[in-house]
Amino acid sequence: MYRPLTLLAITLTAIPAIAITTASSKAEVINIDQLNKEGYEYVTTSDDGTTFFVKITKRISDTVFVEMVVIDDPDNNKKVYRWKQPYNCANKTYQRGDRKWKPIVPGTSMVPLFKWSCS
Repeated sequence: MYRPLTLLAITLTAIPAIAITTASSKAEVINIDQLNKEGYEYVTTSDDGTTFFVKITKRISDTVFVEMVVIDDPDNNKKVYRWKQPYNCANKTYQRGDRKWKPIVPGTSMVPLFKWSCS
């Protein structure tokens, strides 16, 4: 029986593959080298152990759209998943599900994600 891989510890140089769970598929195995080839870059690991690989998918004026591969997120049962996020670089805000722009919260993983996306 095949089970999606759940990462308990991350050593970025030693990870041969991870499983990406999406709404449309059971699991998709992605190699870290493949993430880099697809344009994803390691950006940060938050205090709770969640690791973010990010790539810019579109830039329109002051708004940047990024796609993230999120690894070992305890808020999502440590599953690995993809997440799309828009940032407004001029206003230092991000947009979530309610489509309202919210400020970047200091002291959170949002800060390095925003800085990387808007640099």
